[in-house]
Amino acid sequence: MMTPEHQHLATLVYAKALRKQIEERVEAKYLKRIEHLVGANNELMYELEQRELELVTIESELVTVEKDVMEGEYE
Repeated sequence: MMTPEHQHLATLVYAKALRKQIEERVEAKYLKRIEHLVGANNELMYELEQRELELVTIESELVTVEKDVMEGEYE
């Protein structure tokens, strides 16, 4: 016969094992999806950075053209 203390301890051990099993199932189920989403996010960040660099280049060229126009080089 199990004492109440042993019963309580057995319940805690069971709950911990069950929690671990659930975590492993969830991780296995969603890990691939999470990795896919992280990869897609990284690709989007790279594209955004490239477009921002292009914008800086275009803005720089615009400033140069405006400066040239102001100095009368396009007359």
